[in-house]
Amino acid sequence: MHLKKVWKDCLNNFLIILILLIFSSSSYAEDERPLIFVPCNTSDCNTKYPETFTHYKKAENSKDLLIYLPGGLGTRNLGMRFDVFPDTHLESLRDKIDLVFLASPYPMDHPKSEAKDRKSKDHYERIKSVINFYKEKTGKRIWLSGCSLGTNSLGNFLSVPEHQSLIYGAVFMCTNFNVKFTAKKINMPILIIHHKKDACSSNPYSASTKLERIIKKRNSGDTTLIGIEGGTASGRDPCNGSKGPYHFFGSKAEEANNKILDYIAKH
Repeated sequence: MHLKKVWKDCLNNFLIILILLIFSSSSYAEDERPLIFVPCNTSDCNTKYPETFTHYKKAENSKDLLIYLPGGLGTRNLGMRFDVFPDTHLESLRDKIDLVFLASPYPMDHPKSEAKDRKSKDHYERIKSVINFYKEKTGKRIWLSGCSLGTNSLGNFLSVPEHQSLIYGAVFMCTNFNVKFTAKKINMPILIIHHKKDACSSNPYSASTKLERIIKKRNSGDTTLIGIEGGTASGRDPCNGSKGPYHFFGSKAEEANNKILDYIAKH
């Protein structure tokens, strides 16, 4: 009897949670649902993963949309959470600009050398399909950004000339030292922003200063480098933790986000 009661309680709890999830999901308008699956169905897409998981947060009074390419393995368990951004250093951007978190459906290698998965045809196609999906969905200007190893994805993507016309501008955050930018020319606003005390060994501030010099010579548009200073940081691993280390701007994350917003507004 006791075992039967335990199972009954578990089943009731499961049903309650399921009902809450369904009710919460249905309370969002179609264009405001946070977890959106974007089809990837061209010949360059890996057929094992026919969709790309994205997390979308709408801002009513913004004319711009920022697509974020995460570092690390490029993945994120977006689950059924309605707002993933409070778990990241982008938290203070919510409701000020449309945000899209673009998660890879599979782990990409996290090497000390070149991140080859971040310039694969499949990765490019997912970025392209997400850009086009949200451009059509919102009609807003698209800014493509990357943080840490995500800057490798961004640099590789922009190095292909035909990709450049898909977006309005780009934002490199906490640049990785292996970022490649091989395009001979480009014409768009590009912001590079990094905390000067970033202690992650593969993402020193010098990686951003080097990238600025390279892009500035080839960019007909504006290229701006902003170094964030001061603040506090926590956490033992200088490369991990969305809000702790200076790698993610530490306590200066909101200041960094405000400078990103200011830059976008001026262009």
